[in-house]
Amino acid sequence: MNAATWSEPNKLPAGILTLAVHALLFALLYFGISWRNDPPQGMTVDIWSDLPATQAPATTKPATPPPQPAPPPKPAPEPPKPAPSVKADINLGEKKPPKPAEPAPKAEAPPSAAQVAQQQALQAQAAATGKIVDDYTGRIRAKIRGYVFVPDNVADDAQVQFDVT
Repeated sequence: MNAATWSEPNKLPAGILTLAVHALLFALLYFGISWRNDPPQGMTVDIWSDLPATQAPATTKPATPPPQPAPPPKPAPEPPKPAPSVKADINLGEKKPPKPAEPAPKAEAPPSAAQVAQQQALQAQAAATGKIVDDYTGRIRAKIRGYVFVPDNVADDAQVQFDVT
């Protein structure tokens, strides 16, 4: 048998199947790929030098404005506290945020509910800020302790001060 007399069987169905597969592939590529050229979204980064100030919880405002409270009397200066006998092994030179001083209660009139709520909100805010600062301080101490090597000939009461920026 030579090539001129032999005909290939099922030539038409194979050609139709090939065209159908190619059409399906083209449709998947055309409709499945997003052809838009949108520019990438921008990114904003905030660099903090201090911890952010926490906001007091929102309260509903009374219908009438509260009367202006009299300025609190200046507290007497506190006597200096004695220095603790046990010193920390790592001094970060940290300064904890000052806690708001509680004004002395007035003997003539009890504080209003709004004043009590405001004072409690301030105390809660100070406690939350102190907790965050203590958490960061502990993390910094742990990180520094991991890299500190103390030679054998160093005295037990030696101190190291790090300036963390």
